[in-house]
Amino acid sequence: MKLAGMLGLLVALVAALAGGTSAAPGARLAAIPAPAVESGSYIVVYRDAVNVDAKTDGLERGLGFTSAFRYRHSLKGFAARLSAPQLERLRSDPDVAFVSADRPVEAVGTVPLASGETAPTGLRRIEAASPTTAREASSVNVAVIDTGIDLGHSDLSAANGKNCVRTTSTAQDDNGHGTHVSGTIAAKNTGSGVVGVAPGTKLYAVKVLNSAGSGTWSQVICGIDWVTQNAAALNIKAASMSLGGTGSNDSNCGNTNSDALHKAICNSTAAGVTYVVAAGNSAADFSTFTPAAYPEVLTVTAMSDSDGVSGGSGGAPTCRLGELDDSYASFSNFATAATEINHAIAGPGVCIYSTWLGGGYNTISGTSMATPHVTGSVALCLGEAGAAGPCTGLTPAQIVQKLRSDAAGHSNSVPGYGFNGDPNHSVGSAYYGYLVWDGTAQAQGRLAFGTAPQTLTADSPSGPITVQLQSSTGTPQSATSATAVSLGSSSAQGSFSTSTGPWTGTLTVTIPAGSSTSDSFYYQDTRAGGPTLTAGATGYTSGTQTETINPGLLASVSVSPSSATVALGGTQTFGASGADTYGNAISISSASWSVGTGTPGTVSPTTGNPTLFTASPTTTGSGSVIAAVGSISGNASVTVVSAPTTASVASIAYGTQGALGQHLLVTVTLVDNKGNAVAGATVSIALNRNGSPYASATGTTGADGRVTFRATNAPSGCYTTTVTNVTAQGLTWDGVTPANSLCK
Repeated sequence: MKLAGMLGLLVALVAALAGGTSAAPGARLAAIPAPAVESGSYIVVYRDAVNVDAKTDGLERGLGFTSAFRYRHSLKGFAARLSAPQLERLRSDPDVAFVSADRPVEAVGTVPLASGETAPTGLRRIEAASPTTAREASSVNVAVIDTGIDLGHSDLSAANGKNCVRTTSTAQDDNGHGTHVSGTIAAKNTGSGVVGVAPGTKLYAVKVLNSAGSGTWSQVICGIDWVTQNAAALNIKAASMSLGGTGSNDSNCGNTNSDALHKAICNSTAAGVTYVVAAGNSAADFSTFTPAAYPEVLTVTAMSDSDGVSGGSGGAPTCRLGELDDSYASFSNFATAATEINHAIAGPGVCIYSTWLGGGYNTISGTSMATPHVTGSVALCLGEAGAAGPCTGLTPAQIVQKLRSDAAGHSNSVPGYGFNGDPNHSVGSAYYGYLVWDGTAQAQGRLAFGTAPQTLTADSPSGPITVQLQSSTGTPQSATSATAVSLGSSSAQGSFSTSTGPWTGTLTVTIPAGSSTSDSFYYQDTRAGGPTLTAGATGYTSGTQTETINPGLLASVSVSPSSATVALGGTQTFGASGADTYGNAISISSASWSVGTGTPGTVSPTTGNPTLFTASPTTTGSGSVIAAVGSISGNASVTVVSAPTTASVASIAYGTQGALGQHLLVTVTLVDNKGNAVAGATVSIALNRNGSPYASATGTTGADGRVTFRATNAPSGCYTTTVTNVTAQGLTWDGVTPANSLCK
């Protein structure tokens, strides 16, 4: 009987190696990946104390991959394509907090426009401009995290920031989406083209989406990381992100559901950047869309307006059928639960005329177009024409609520300003938020701190700090009526007191009417850093002042990694870090290193930081590595084991597949002489039927040490399997095939 006439289809199911099978002549073989990974690209997030470059360099050498991005500012970690064994090793690394699958992300889609429509209305609708007036440039700069910006467009003040798609190129737009967003934020007031909400504001192009308007979360995090790194030096206080993908909010900055994007945005907002993001165009609850669902961002829904004024009498927008004047946009996502409602606001998003590629202009629709109206509003709130604004000194969370409060206040005081779908004209359970408002109320003065910034130690109270009422030119002025001044801090660990206690997270002091111009308070903080104190009062521009908080005395020493297993004669590097009573990090330049009694190994150097542990070449066992700074010490556990030398076939198991059980499955499990699964090993088998050769194939073991072969439409008979070869890095196969058989 000829072998070729007997063969069914024998397939090796390998964990993660396309093209990793081979076959004997006459057999048709293919690899079917087991469900081991969601995609080949992952975002690996380190714990906060890890040195990104040193750690990643070591992992790349040890595991054999190359990182696509390294993140040092919005989070600690990297992005890379990883195999299943590499992924398993990284997930078990004590320096890794979690691993996120890298998912696709797209520019929040635009809606096709009808031919001939060019009338921009959004700015007039939110009162950022009139037929004869416009606002001025913001006092802060804005990052546009999108497809890039047309850097040569004469109507934009755009600068190159970062290209996370082609890292060696500028962030030049090759799609148009990012340029359109940019014009709505900041197109110049030069007498031609269009004008933006904050005309002439400097924009930084951060390209994270390609020419098709798509990308990945790793690219978006690359952009956020750049913004976080440069926010202070480049005065970037707001970021616009008209993009999104599927996801959810864990209300814990991604630490619970392993969401690296959420963690990056949380850290970037902590650095003082306010993120404005699109709700999405699926006419659905945005709780399942990210970054829209994250409570740290200001999420923008879209409303429709055709004439630039309120009242609903403008007729239907001409660029898009099915929309109404002064109504929610039919495509816009919305909120339904309090978690999402609390950071939602609306902006004009239908038939928006703005800048485009090649120095041109275009009219498109979407929550992508609503978002830059709000981004520009945030920029104006932070300052205008070089002067401070009502949002100056506020944290991003406070800015989010101020924009929402101002929108609600104006809609409530001017009922006609709203739209069908806002909270005053609700539509079912869908919440679109109040329409952003860019009108201004004249302040009667400003608040300022009359005491120079102080340098404090964690949990040590300041001396008295004075807050003062001043005229717009800086002259101290008395209050015409008792003025309540609300004090706050950008630090969640900061607290205030009128004397030396009790201490509270916020404080209100009252400056009485008459001759008094100021009052004083005390401040303390348990978190090291530079908290910004804010002072606000009705009718006055807010005041700010940044203090310096240094860590307290060293209270604990930690050794990283906290545990390690080292083969005989192998090495492991340990480092020491310190903290005060409140967990503030304290750098340790030198520690005294030693090993615990009975530990089979040595450390070198014994003074300094870090140290290298070298395992005994002959003795196995467990012990500890100790770092001491004076009388304070910390330790890590270390276990010395003999290195595995041999690979063995632990078992060969059979199964059937298909409605009639017509397909035969053969699973080979490979372990080392320590009992550990052997991943990435090449296994060759010969399948015999009724004592005669039937087929042969080669496959690669997955993270669990298994490879499964499938013989399609295998005829009845008694089958046995012989393992003919095993190749595993650093191991020698013992050559044994365990007894096995199946009759079907």
